[in-house]
Amino acid sequence: MKIAGKIKIPFTYVMRSIIFIMGVLLLFSCGNKPEDKKIIVSLSINENNLLRVYCNDTSYLRLSLDWLSNEQVYVKDSDVVNLNKYIKGTALLYFAYKHVHDGVVKLKPKVYYKDSLICDTVLQMKVIEKQSLKTTWDISVCNNSIEPFVVNKPVRNNSLPNIREWLYDNKLPPNPAEIEQMADIIYNMKMPNKLLYKIRNSSHIPTYTNANDIPISVSCNMIADNYYFVITTNKNEIYAIIKELIKQDLPKYCTKAGHIIKGKAILATQKIGVMSVFLLGINSDWTEQIVPVGVFILDDIRPQLYKYQNGVTILLRKNPESFIEKLERNLKSNIS
Repeated sequence: MKIAGKIKIPFTYVMRSIIFIMGVLLLFSCGNKPEDKKIIVSLSINENNLLRVYCNDTSYLRLSLDWLSNEQVYVKDSDVVNLNKYIKGTALLYFAYKHVHDGVVKLKPKVYYKDSLICDTVLQMKVIEKQSLKTTWDISVCNNSIEPFVVNKPVRNNSLPNIREWLYDNKLPPNPAEIEQMADIIYNMKMPNKLLYKIRNSSHIPTYTNANDIPISVSCNMIADNYYFVITTNKNEIYAIIKELIKQDLPKYCTKAGHIIKGKAILATQKIGVMSVFLLGINSDWTEQIVPVGVFILDDIRPQLYKYQNGVTILLRKNPESFIEKLERNLKSNIS
């Protein structure tokens, strides 16, 4: 009886079998690959011109803002885009014209995933009615001891030349009533959301060697139980002064007769440079009111006095000769 020996299987046969099995598995896995998830996007604008993007995917999407801006904005998930920051320049002129002439401002944003357009729609933008930036206080400096602060607001009529030029460039007929309405919209849109102050005339800031020498006197309709002038370089230092005054049971520093407030200023800090003066009103219930008054320059060297030939008195602090030469050049160029 013969006993069968071991059966030898060729190596090439084994390799072919393995490759065949792997190919079948790969084909099976590819045939069952789930389709790519469909990206769904929706857009909306609220009453403050905030564009909200809703998306079911976390991929970055490219947002095109139509006429509003050539800038490509990238968004994802539930991002919010503040459209107001793009309403400037020619876009602001177009915005004002459409609102006045058509009664509506339409925006056609488009959303792209890679290079494919996946969403486009038509939305309506709004004119945001900002609150009038009238100061609570009617304040003025009674002498020339400091240079006053004034509220920094846009000038309405400054936009009129730009409006006329834009209408002409776009071959649009002039309509005086519409031009005035466009100017109102532009003035309103440029209005800051809060009061901003600027120095009335930066070339007229007085200079002192000692802050205690300044005779501060203002006319103001502020009503409070106690009044204080505070000299500082940082408005935040005022709150430390308020706390200290409350600890001292609100000592009297200033007097008020009618609308005129006079008194010695509290020096929060003393540094060489431009110092700001604030009027502080504190009531017995510890509520406070703060209003900027003006500025002065604190210097450790008394400036030289120079009287120019046309009778204008100026204060010179450094290098008087070069300052005079520059002043004369400016006067000459302004006259010519």
